[in-house]
Amino acid sequence: MPSSSHIAAPNRRQEPAPLKVLVLEDQETDFELEMRVLRQAGLACVAQRVDSRPTFVEALRDFEPDIVIVDYQVPGFDGMEAARIAKAHRADLPVLLATGVLAAAAVSAFQAGITDYVLKDRLARLPAAVSRAISEAERLRQRQYIEADRDMLIRIMETTNAGVIGISVAGKIVAWNASGAGLYGCARSDALGRAVSDVLAASYTDALDAALHGVTGDGAAVTIEQELSCNGDDMTVSLSVSPIRDAAETSIGASIFVRDVTAQKSIQRQLR
Repeated sequence: MPSSSHIAAPNRRQEPAPLKVLVLEDQETDFELEMRVLRQAGLACVAQRVDSRPTFVEALRDFEPDIVIVDYQVPGFDGMEAARIAKAHRADLPVLLATGVLAAAAVSAFQAGITDYVLKDRLARLPAAVSRAISEAERLRQRQYIEADRDMLIRIMETTNAGVIGISVAGKIVAWNASGAGLYGCARSDALGRAVSDVLAASYTDALDAALHGVTGDGAAVTIEQELSCNGDDMTVSLSVSPIRDAAETSIGASIFVRDVTAQKSIQRQLR
């Protein structure tokens, strides 16, 4: 029986999805001209034209555009109100104004959240305006993602049962969460900016000092255990000491995660 062979499909680069453009325009000819200008500039796009408030709101929800182009004035509706509705629907959605005369619309346009404008008798700049607006919207989204990520990390740090301590290369405390405050009996306001050796006092052991000097000197993370008295109770804690590095991989400090491992240690002793 002849052997079969598998022929791999050619590796084709996936084309980006076409740009979804929602256009508020009551004149079909103006709409077609705008789309022709975009496509002639090499922008792959799919478009939907609407000419009333209800159809505009519906298209925002169902069409999910990447960008909105609004005429300054359509019967019973206008571009300024449309821009406000679009921004309320999605704050990072770019909105361009296409108008015959800018003077009357300029101030209210930008107050309504218009990203940019294009005069209808100068549509040659429409592709550049669209590309720029899309890029700015992407930068805004990335900034929002970063801010949301930072906020989430702060919330995680504040709600974790582990004590979290951030220390600069100079040995000063730059982060101190609620669990750390509970473990060491020192409020955040009293800990920040002080030397970690002063705040931890007797809990700042030679082993911890060596671990901190090791990781801030570009060493690897290390875990140590020590006894700690907290609110009159003796406990065993595990301290995970790790370097904090910047984008260039330069050490800018260290973090300490402090976990109560008293119960685990008790179980281990019982099993011996």
